[in-house]
Amino acid sequence: MRWKNWELAAQFLFEGGHKMRNTNVAFISSGMGVVSKDIENRWREPGDEAYTDVPRYISSESELYNYNYQSMYANSSINVIDATNWRLRNLSLTYRIPASVCHKLYLKNARIMLGMENVFMVAKSSNAKYLLGGYTKPNYLCGVYLNF
Repeated sequence: MRWKNWELAAQFLFEGGHKMRNTNVAFISSGMGVVSKDIENRWREPGDEAYTDVPRYISSESELYNYNYQSMYANSSINVIDATNWRLRNLSLTYRIPASVCHKLYLKNARIMLGMENVFMVAKSSNAKYLLGGYTKPNYLCGVYLNF
């Protein structure tokens, strides 16, 4: 969008119709601590399966422990999530210095730009947003462009 000497530009990106594996699964493992906050909603007592799909925690010292226990859950279809998202990738505001000012400074033209990259993302789930980098802080840009 342009108005007088100002220009506002935005780049939106949409990705849709695809799936991804959720690698941010709910486990407690020695040395790592909790991998996902979903561990709080794990199965604990008979009947819990009615409201959770996160399996119970079984320590490696337990007689019920199975070496493949965590990988079976991590690779199950419950951890295939919708990766549909849209994001505001770039946003910039530019001011074009008037030609009369540029002429006095022996310039053909000049502009000043302020911008942001990776402004925000919206995804179907917080896990997808996390895995796609949606929680990273934006980068800020400032530029002065001079043509002699």
